[in-house]
This record gives sequence, structure tokens and C-alpha cells, in this order.
Amino acid sequence: MTDWRPLERELGLWQENGRVAALWLRDDDAEVPSPALDGLLEITAAQGVQLLLAIIPVRMVEALAERLHGLRHVEPAVHGVSHHNHAGQGEKKSELGEARSADVVLAELGAARERMAGVFPSLSGILVPPWNRIARGVAERIGEAGFTAISAFGWTPAGSGVRQLNTHVDLVDWKDQGRWRELDEVIALLTEALATSRTSHGYAPIGILSHHLRGNAATQRMLIQILEGTARQPGLRWASAGELLEVTA
Repeated sequence: MTDWRPLERELGLWQENGRVAALWLRDDDAEVPSPALDGLLEITAAQGVQLLLAIIPVRMVEALAERLHGLRHVEPAVHGVSHHNHAGQGEKKSELGEARSADVVLAELGAARERMAGVFPSLSGILVPPWNRIARGVAERIGEAGFTAISAFGWTPAGSGVRQLNTHVDLVDWKDQGRWRELDEVIALLTEALATSRTSHGYAPIGILSHHLRGNAATQRMLIQILEGTARQPGLRWASAGELLEVTA
């Protein structure tokens, strides 16, 4: 039986300090319509959870825009350019890293954003770097490419003066062959992230990171459980990425 008590205790500490924890959801690597994406869209709509959907501009097909048309709970975002690794051999994968000049990277990002904005009128100003990595010199100049914020992973700042709305709990364990986590693991990671936010990061929102392409019927059931279970917590609310950026502006 799933044990929600650690999360409940942590949220109790937030409430003692007059705080309500904010969660938000991001899903990466969207390119085309698929049954996996349909499942994610249906689940989030049914649960009333807003979704930041990170879309790869070069790989995107027009049918994806048609599939997302009219879905008010989905906020499309630019996910790099083509999700191509430019890092050198032996280095961690990165498309927006230091392997190329910031001018070149920003020019590509600007063109990618322009293309996406022509397809998605409600395109987010958030840039989602592939592999959650971006060179500091690029991060600090994203405004030149039309972006207002970055969403990566963890607590490390992307650069000086850069607005950031990161994710902190990945539903996939990449160190274990890309295995989708069990519900108890997610609850433990979420509890830990909330404690870190409370003690060290000024009650910052916590982002949950999903990857619909790795999902199946079992993982969809787990996603429903985590969304339903957190929604029952009195000291917690789900919010949209756009709303949270406005609050922190």
C-alpha cells in the first residue's frame, strides 16, 4: 500500500509557516501525435493539471499543432532546436552547450522560436534546453532569441540574472536504463524536493518532469495516481508554468 505520510508531514511544515506548495508539470520531447501523447493529454485534462509541453522545433510535424489546437491546459514550449548533441566525445550530451559560439546557438534558437510561434499562438516564453543543459553564455542572452525564462532540472542557476522555472522530480530514472519510477519513489523524491525548497530555496515551486514517449498503460496509471494523490493534499496546489512565472516576476 502506498504511503503518503512522508509527503503529508512535509506539507504540514509548509502549512505551519503559512505556505501552500505549488507543483507544476513539464513533459519533454514532443514531435508528433501518438497514443502515448494522447494518454498524457487525456490524463492531464481529466485531472485539471496544466502541462508545459516541450516540443522539438525541427522534428515537429503540423499534425501536432492540429492535435493540440483548442487544448487550453497545454502550453507549448521550445525544446532546443533539433535535439542534436554537439558535445565532444566523453562529454555530457548538450545541444546548447559550449561546443559552438553563443552567437550561432542564439541565432538557431531565434529561428526555431519564430517557426514555433507561427504555429502555436500561445507559445510559452520558456526555453527548455535538451538534456537540461545550456551554456552560461547562451543562458544569459536568451532574450536576444525571444525567450523570457529557462526550464532545466535541479537547483543550479543557469546564469546570472536569468529567470528560471526548473523541474526537480523526474518520473524516469535515467541511471537505471530509463526505467519509469514506481509511485513510492516519486513520493519520496517529491518530499525531498519540497523539503529542499522549504529550507534552502524560499518555498520555490517544484516541477515534475515526464516523458510521454517512455510511457505505457502502467506508467499512465501511475501518473494518474500521483496527480490524484497530490490533489488530495490540503497544503498543495497544481499550477501552470506561465502562472508561476508571473508570480515570481
